[in-house]
Amino acid sequence: MESTRFESLAAKLQKHEQCVAQSDLYTHTVTLLRPLKFTMIRCLALGSPTQEFQALYQLAYLKLLASSCNIEAKNISCYDPAFLAEDTQFLANALGYVVEAPEEYCPGPETTGSTLYYMPHAPRTLTESVLAQHRPRWLLANDFSVTMGTLTKARFLQECPTLATLVHLFDQNTAQKLAEPAQEDGFVRVVSRKRRSRPRKNVYVEPELEYDVPGKYFRDVHISRIKADAGAPWRDSFSDLALNVVVPKEKK
Repeated sequence: MESTRFESLAAKLQKHEQCVAQSDLYTHTVTLLRPLKFTMIRCLALGSPTQEFQALYQLAYLKLLASSCNIEAKNISCYDPAFLAEDTQFLANALGYVVEAPEEYCPGPETTGSTLYYMPHAPRTLTESVLAQHRPRWLLANDFSVTMGTLTKARFLQECPTLATLVHLFDQNTAQKLAEPAQEDGFVRVVSRKRRSRPRKNVYVEPELEYDVPGKYFRDVHISRIKADAGAPWRDSFSDLALNVVVPKEKK
């Protein structure tokens, strides 16, 4: 990449940073991240910042978050198979990030435990791979609860067992909270006969599923959806974004 294009891209990135810095998206994210004790960031599924406007906004967001959380550039690792040679040069030379393919990225348990995974719009198969292989605690990525998409629960569990188990756990916790009795107000609620549920014919019923993932490392999951900004210039660059916190099992 020519130096003039480096300069042009860096200037554009800076403008994007200024724009994102004034957003509710950024303010809310920083509020969620600051209490966490991470010292590294692993960025996946970014896209090509030299070719895609969404990827450049997502990179601006990453830079701002790293600065707010005091993460040095040398502790930010990136990879996307969509990276061109120009992307790698810009990320490594202009920003000082480390560009590492999955086969080159081999963190130990202590490193993973202090790493924030930033994966904007990562496909569920990639999320599953990261969860199963690296056992991360914090993932700034698609809201886990919507990753099943149009799959049946059985197919989801088959294709993404770790992710599906986390979603199942989250759904269980949510259902339990909704089922908690409301404060008594002295009134008795009566359900009319017409509104009482009646068995319906020819309705598909999901089979009983066993969420028993080998090597399960977690006991809970918390999902905090990131606030979106209506009419933002980055459009859907951060749609479905959430901080997914995977709570590990207590060490015996």
